Amino acid sequence: MEKTIITNEVPEGKIFTAATIRLVTFVGGPIATAYCLAENFKTFNQPETAKKTWLYGGVATFFILLIIMLTPVPAGLIPFINMAIAEYILNRYQKDNIETHLNAEGKEQTTGKGVAALLIGLASLLILGFAAAVTENIISNKIAKSQIITKTYGTLSNNKISFNKKDFSDADADKIAHFFTKIQFFNNEKRQQILLKQNGTNMEVLIACNKNAKEILEKEPETLQGFKKLKNELQKEFADRKIVLILIVDNFDNPIKRIE
Repeated sequence: MEKTIITNEVPEGKIFTAATIRLVTFVGGPIATAYCLAENFKTFNQPETAKKTWLYGGVATFFILLIIMLTPVPAGLIPFINMAIAEYILNRYQKDNIETHLNAEGKEQTTGKGVAALLIGLASLLILGFAAAVTENIISNKIAKSQIITKTYGTLSNNKISFNKKDFSDADADKIAHFFTKIQFFNNEKRQQILLKQNGTNMEVLIACNKNAKEILEKEPETLQGFKKLKNELQKEFADRKIVLILIVDNFDNPIKRIE
């Protein structure tokens, strides 16, 4: 940014006052600040600096979102950080020109323009915040998936238990495998697959079933009772956690029955 002081004549056009810029910054964030400062720079015949201001506003918004996502800085402090940055830029690059413009009875931007700046800022924050949340969720899911391991059991290794090593130990998986082997659910005749999930204080045990499992459960109540009994027996093995049995079909995101 270059500092150009108007000394001989008042530039045409309207400007945002320092007070308006501070208010817009506090509510609308760095993009709103960039809008106001850029409009002023254009009025002060500094079009190139106005373009750079938009770039700086975008970069500032990006870093502020990173701070919110990656650091424990309270969100309530962010508007004050924005104001501190805006105050520095305002004092260094526009204060003198704003005072000269106003002292010469130059015009101020309308309230409508100020509201437009606020809306632009808030809209950008909502869009970028949503994008950041989606990105963070994608990254978190990838990290979570990278921590999922699968152990195989049986002489043919056809029985599998998958779990997140952050939530469960090998001993937990082995204990569950021993239980299912004892009741002959794990055997060398059929391929069985189980996923363990930690949901609060609950241990969710997701069991892959045949495609027609839902119809079987509806037609044969004794089958459902068998799973309920299985859940109760498994609960005895894990007295410190609540066991929730979830029957799934096709994939682990398609539950057909939850047994608590």
